[in-house]
Amino acid sequence: MKKIVIVGGGTAGWMSALIMAREWSRQGVSICLVESPEVGIIGVGEGSTPALKLFFDRLNIAEQEWMPACNATYKCGIRFDGWSTHAGFESYFHPFSAALDRQTLPMFMHNAQARLRGANVYAQPDRFFIASRLAQQCLAPVAPSISRLMCTMATILIPPCSGNFYARKRWPWVWCTSLAM
Repeated sequence: MKKIVIVGGGTAGWMSALIMAREWSRQGVSICLVESPEVGIIGVGEGSTPALKLFFDRLNIAEQEWMPACNATYKCGIRFDGWSTHAGFESYFHPFSAALDRQTLPMFMHNAQARLRGANVYAQPDRFFIASRLAQQCLAPVAPSISRLMCTMATILIPPCSGNFYARKRWPWVWCTSLAM
């Protein structure tokens, strides 16, 4: 395979093109991204997981560059409202881990196992993980890498960032073409 064509210049198209080109361009693989200026941006915010930071790190793009360009914010986890119809369990907050959570993880696991066996103990992560507490207070730390409290973060990207951010950069490994409809 010598050439890959990706149709669509949205977030998924650009992310696919960039990571493939980054990994395969040295092997002679050409990546072409085809997008249309006539196809508008959907206009919804895009949530991410902590893996997005790893993606940008792999492309050598610092947070200081992409976060402001995308009007991104940090988040400590994901809340699922309407998770259950059982009283007290209507929502579920899935926290992103932190080094400090190693201290509370055993108790959380103990309670979760006990609840599965029928014990009436609290087993939602909200009380056990620091990210839950931070999110409840609308906080999200950006700690130095040496911090013992380091939390794994994700971001929320505000449209029309994602595809536009990728398109505005000059990528040596991807060539683009515009396709009028």
